[in-house]
Amino acid sequence: MIKNGILHVHSMYSLHDSTQSPEDIVRWASEHGCKNITLTDHGSLLGVDDFMEMGVKYGINTIPGVEGYLENREHIILIPFDLEGFTAISHAIRDANANQVEIAKNVYPIITIVPVSCMVVWTKRHRI
Repeated sequence: MIKNGILHVHSMYSLHDSTQSPEDIVRWASEHGCKNITLTDHGSLLGVDDFMEMGVKYGINTIPGVEGYLENREHIILIPFDLEGFTAISHAIRDANANQVEIAKNVYPIITIVPVSCMVVWTKRHRI
């Protein structure tokens, strides 16, 4: 049983990290007693609508978020406080996709402005 929740989960919209649909994730959380779960796909909000709908269906507090990239190859998790924060994340991801860099043959959309209406949860430098 999971006491409070899971803060960092990827769905099939995070290529090479997961094959689970948003429904698979929320159903699993429900079956394991999880009360809260945050979807943080890599540079994408594509799974958020289904994820939020499944939260209602399974009675789980689903929280949208995103895992982005900074110029120094750190990953950063952004979780909005409210609708304003979610909108800010959406704009940050849109802008990041216009600011892509190639590192070791992979293309990364770089977040240049971290929205103030969001909580920065975790950063980690990935070796390439």
